Amino acid sequence: MKRKCIIVSALLALFVSQTWAITPREEMVQTIEKAGGNYYAYPRPNGKMTPAPKGYEPFYISHYGRHGSRYMIDEKEANEACATLRKANDEGKLTDTGKATIVKLEQVVKTMQGRGGDLTKLGLKQHRDIAYRMFNNYPEIFKGEKTIDAKSTFVPRSILSMGSFCQTLKGLNNQLEIETDASGHDTYFLCQDRVKNPDRPKEEGEWYQKFLDYGAKKRNPERLMSTLLTDPHFLDQEAARKLSVQLFNVACALQNIPKVNCELLSIFSQDELWNYWQAQNAFWYVFCGGYTTPHKRARELSIDLLNDIITQADSAIANKQVSGHFRFGHDTGLLPLVVLMKINSPYEQVNDMDELYKTWVDFRAIPTAANVQFVFYKSKKSNDVLVKVLLNEEEATLPIKAIEGPYYRWNDLKEYCKSL
Repeated sequence: MKRKCIIVSALLALFVSQTWAITPREEMVQTIEKAGGNYYAYPRPNGKMTPAPKGYEPFYISHYGRHGSRYMIDEKEANEACATLRKANDEGKLTDTGKATIVKLEQVVKTMQGRGGDLTKLGLKQHRDIAYRMFNNYPEIFKGEKTIDAKSTFVPRSILSMGSFCQTLKGLNNQLEIETDASGHDTYFLCQDRVKNPDRPKEEGEWYQKFLDYGAKKRNPERLMSTLLTDPHFLDQEAARKLSVQLFNVACALQNIPKVNCELLSIFSQDELWNYWQAQNAFWYVFCGGYTTPHKRARELSIDLLNDIITQADSAIANKQVSGHFRFGHDTGLLPLVVLMKINSPYEQVNDMDELYKTWVDFRAIPTAANVQFVFYKSKKSNDVLVKVLLNEEEATLPIKAIEGPYYRWNDLKEYCKSL
């Protein structure tokens, strides 16, 4: 048995190393949409699952899911970019590429009107698909008359994501008793960021300014402007950079809005996509406080969520009727948890922002509909409860000893979580 455990662990380690054998930039070349970072539309998981240790069966699942694909939070960026290019067009300053771009932007602006932050049909589908795969991967958990508790933040896109997910499970087994709730009462653990600092990081001070300076350095608009404008002096440097960032953000968001049948990522060069993504990726580093006492800010933002996961899991282990706790929120709720627990990465402090991509890669952790799943197993022949962690439906690693493959003793994992 020991030899088997060693072999399985080695194979898992090999698989994980091969999964990330290519660099983020190489991934971006293969899949241009990954430049979107947290706008990257949820990818289909590879479906590979390591068999549970002999005699163990799944009985409970604890989950946190980001809402699915959405429209841009604010229509302002698309509107302002469109207005800038309209003015250039009126003055005869647009190239053919610029004219083609404004046609696309007009379509985006029309489609987005009044839709800021709304869940798209793709977002609904993502959660239906995740629920369907979960049900089929772990049928034992959802068999018979079981109780499921689901909670969402009070934001409509999260509520609708929860609804799509839970309706799918109910459709697969109408005997499930699913209790849903969406209230400000639970925001403190579902998304502490919305309680602590809804306007995004302000307390970073000097480090936040360094992030802004880094973004200005990485986002060079010169080449892009030359492809859009016939007059290099039509916009000053700051206005050109602002337009380029607006266009980049709109371009990244379009993959989440299937009804807008156009794309804009191709107006950027590979170097620009890489550099603009690096600036965006740096935001998440600052947001989660990677520069502070190891994971201090990530802990502040996610410790209540982690405590809820522990408390509810212990309760479900004692109550055989409860088969799942499902939570629906946001990237700003999910990423701090991933960072605090060091899921798949040490998320180390980085001094050189240009090296940040080696340990912080936002599109691997928080695409739209991103999720963390804790799947619990038990055996009639052992008192040990086992758990494996999935990040975006892929088996994940933690910096503690597994008993076999991706499977950890719940008591070990719980002690690790309490030490964070």
